Amino acid sequence: MPQLLFWIICLYAVYAILKPLFFIVIGYDCRRRLLDSSYFEKRSATGRSDVALYALCLFITVALYCTGVDHRSFLAGLLVGMTIIQLFFHRFSAPLAVERAAPHPDSPIKTMSYAIQDNPLRAWKELLLIAVLPLLSLLALLV
Repeated sequence: MPQLLFWIICLYAVYAILKPLFFIVIGYDCRRRLLDSSYFEKRSATGRSDVALYALCLFITVALYCTGVDHRSFLAGLLVGMTIIQLFFHRFSAPLAVERAAPHPDSPIKTMSYAIQDNPLRAWKELLLIAVLPLLSLLALLV
Protein backbone atom coordinates (compact mmCIF):
# COMPACT_ATOMS: atom_id res chain seq x y z
CA MET A 1 0.00 0.00 0.00
CA PRO A 2 1.47 3.39 -0.94
CA GLN A 3 2.50 5.62 1.97
CA LEU A 4 0.00 8.40 1.22
CA LEU A 5 -2.91 5.95 1.15
CA PHE A 6 -1.65 4.35 4.36
CA TRP A 7 -1.62 7.69 6.21
CA ILE A 8 -4.98 8.78 4.80
CA ILE A 9 -6.52 5.55 6.10
CA CYS A 10 -4.78 5.99 9.47
CA LEU A 11 -6.10 9.55 9.83
CA TYR A 12 -9.58 8.46 8.80
CA ALA A 13 -9.41 5.70 11.43
CA VAL A 14 -8.41 8.21 14.12
CA TYR A 15 -11.42 10.35 13.10
CA ALA A 16 -13.67 7.26 13.37
CA ILE A 17 -12.26 6.40 16.81
CA LEU A 18 -12.70 9.93 18.18
CA LYS A 19 -16.16 10.64 16.75
CA PRO A 20 -18.14 8.52 19.29
CA LEU A 21 -16.34 10.35 22.13
CA PHE A 22 -18.26 13.48 21.10
CA PHE A 23 -21.36 11.93 22.67
CA ILE A 24 -19.59 11.14 25.94
CA VAL A 25 -17.40 14.21 26.40
CA ILE A 26 -19.89 16.92 25.39
CA GLY A 27 -23.09 17.28 27.40
CA TYR A 28 -26.57 17.36 25.88
CA ASP A 29 -27.06 21.13 26.25
CA CYS A 30 -23.87 21.88 24.31
CA ARG A 31 -24.61 19.19 21.69
CA ARG A 32 -28.12 20.64 21.28
CA ARG A 33 -26.78 24.18 20.76
CA LEU A 34 -24.33 22.88 18.15
CA LEU A 35 -27.10 20.95 16.43
CA ASP A 36 -29.46 23.92 16.45
CA SER A 37 -26.80 26.17 14.94
CA SER A 38 -25.92 23.57 12.27
CA TYR A 39 -29.53 23.02 11.25
CA PHE A 40 -30.71 26.62 11.70
CA GLU A 41 -33.86 26.79 9.55
CA LYS A 42 -32.55 24.01 7.29
CA ARG A 43 -33.59 20.40 6.73
CA SER A 44 -30.00 19.17 6.38
CA ALA A 45 -26.73 20.25 7.97
CA THR A 46 -24.20 18.09 6.17
CA GLY A 47 -24.34 18.95 2.47
CA ARG A 48 -20.69 19.90 1.97
CA SER A 49 -19.23 17.42 4.43
CA ASP A 50 -21.26 14.61 2.83
CA VAL A 51 -19.72 15.41 -0.55
CA ALA A 52 -16.22 15.47 0.95
CA LEU A 53 -16.71 12.18 2.81
CA TYR A 54 -18.19 10.54 -0.28
CA ALA A 55 -15.16 11.66 -2.31
CA LEU A 56 -12.82 10.35 0.39
CA CYS A 57 -14.58 6.98 0.40
CA LEU A 58 -14.39 6.75 -3.39
CA PHE A 59 -10.71 7.70 -3.37
CA ILE A 60 -9.84 5.11 -0.72
CA THR A 61 -11.87 2.39 -2.45
CA VAL A 62 -10.36 3.02 -5.88
CA ALA A 63 -6.87 3.27 -4.40
CA LEU A 64 -7.31 0.00 -2.51
CA TYR A 65 -8.55 -1.80 -5.61
CA CYS A 66 -5.66 -0.38 -7.65
CA THR A 67 -3.12 -1.56 -5.07
CA GLY A 68 -4.49 -5.07 -4.62
CA VAL A 69 -7.06 -5.13 -1.86
CA ASP A 70 -8.16 -8.50 -0.50
CA HIS A 71 -11.71 -8.65 -1.88
CA ARG A 72 -13.10 -10.94 0.84
CA SER A 73 -11.79 -8.69 3.60
CA PHE A 74 -13.08 -5.58 1.88
CA LEU A 75 -16.54 -7.07 1.36
CA ALA A 76 -16.69 -8.38 4.93
CA GLY A 77 -15.69 -4.98 6.32
CA LEU A 78 -18.20 -3.20 4.12
CA LEU A 79 -21.04 -5.50 5.15
CA VAL A 80 -20.15 -5.34 8.86
CA GLY A 81 -19.90 -1.54 8.72
CA MET A 82 -23.22 -1.15 6.93
CA THR A 83 -24.92 -3.48 9.42
CA ILE A 84 -23.50 -1.65 12.45
CA ILE A 85 -24.77 1.69 11.10
CA GLN A 86 -28.21 0.17 10.39
CA LEU A 87 -28.39 -1.20 13.95
CA PHE A 88 -27.19 2.15 15.31
CA PHE A 89 -30.09 3.97 13.60
CA HIS A 90 -32.60 1.37 14.82
CA ARG A 91 -31.83 2.33 18.43
CA PHE A 92 -33.45 5.75 17.92
CA SER A 93 -37.02 4.80 17.10
CA ALA A 94 -38.58 6.20 20.30
CA PRO A 95 -40.37 9.54 19.86
CA LEU A 96 -38.82 12.57 21.55
CA ALA A 97 -40.46 14.94 23.99
CA VAL A 98 -41.68 18.08 22.22
CA GLU A 99 -39.01 20.29 23.83
CA ARG A 100 -36.22 17.94 22.63
CA ALA A 101 -37.57 17.29 19.12
CA ALA A 102 -36.19 18.81 15.93
CA PRO A 103 -37.51 22.29 15.18
CA HIS A 104 -39.23 23.05 11.88
CA PRO A 105 -38.52 22.71 9.06
CA ASP A 106 -37.95 19.07 9.84
CA SER A 107 -36.83 16.16 7.72
CA PRO A 108 -36.14 12.49 8.43
CA ILE A 109 -32.38 13.06 8.86
CA LYS A 110 -32.94 16.09 11.07
CA THR A 111 -35.39 14.13 13.24
CA MET A 112 -32.85 11.30 13.52
CA SER A 113 -30.02 13.71 14.38
CA TYR A 114 -32.01 15.21 17.23
CA ALA A 115 -32.99 11.76 18.49
CA ILE A 116 -29.34 10.68 18.51
CA GLN A 117 -28.24 13.81 20.37
CA ASP A 118 -31.05 13.32 22.91
CA ASN A 119 -29.66 10.01 24.14
CA PRO A 120 -26.72 8.69 22.09
CA LEU A 121 -26.00 5.93 24.58
CA ARG A 122 -29.14 4.10 23.46
CA ALA A 123 -26.73 2.74 20.84
CA TRP A 124 -23.85 2.08 23.23
CA LYS A 125 -23.10 -1.35 21.76
CA GLU A 126 -22.91 0.03 18.24
CA LEU A 127 -20.86 3.05 19.37
CA LEU A 128 -18.47 0.69 21.11
CA LEU A 129 -17.99 -1.31 17.91
CA ILE A 130 -17.71 1.88 15.85
CA ALA A 131 -14.83 2.99 18.10
CA VAL A 132 -13.13 -0.32 18.93
CA LEU A 133 -13.02 -1.92 15.47
CA PRO A 134 -11.12 0.96 13.86
CA LEU A 135 -8.87 1.18 16.93
CA LEU A 136 -7.93 -2.50 16.70
CA SER A 137 -7.45 -2.24 12.95
CA LEU A 138 -5.32 0.88 13.29
CA LEU A 139 -3.14 -0.78 15.90
CA ALA A 140 -2.72 -3.81 13.63
CA LEU A 141 -1.71 -1.51 10.75
CA LEU A 142 0.84 0.38 12.83
CA VAL A 143 2.42 -2.64 14.55
